[in-house]
Amino acid sequence: TGILRGDLGFRGVVMSDDLSATAVRGIAPGSRAIRWIKAGGDLIITTGLADTRTMAATLVAQAKARPAFRDRIDRAALRVLQAKARLGLLPCQ
Repeated sequence: TGILRGDLGFRGVVMSDDLSATAVRGIAPGSRAIRWIKAGGDLIITTGLADTRTMAATLVAQAKARPAFRDRIDRAALRVLQAKARLGLLPCQ
């Protein structure tokens, strides 16, 4: 977060590689998702349906329990929605 958004001034959407990849299988799915968001990521890519459900539930629980994390999630979602709006990908335009 500090280097990419702070030092380099990047304002776009930061996407993960597959967070269900073999290289990260030793980390619980929920922990992978939280770590990605805390590291400054906005959008999680994963191919494992079970991992997706676990990640989503963990992120929601963390957002409910920690206002600062909820704010981080809100900012990530806003960046994704703004990018979609710029590209004309939102049906409400």
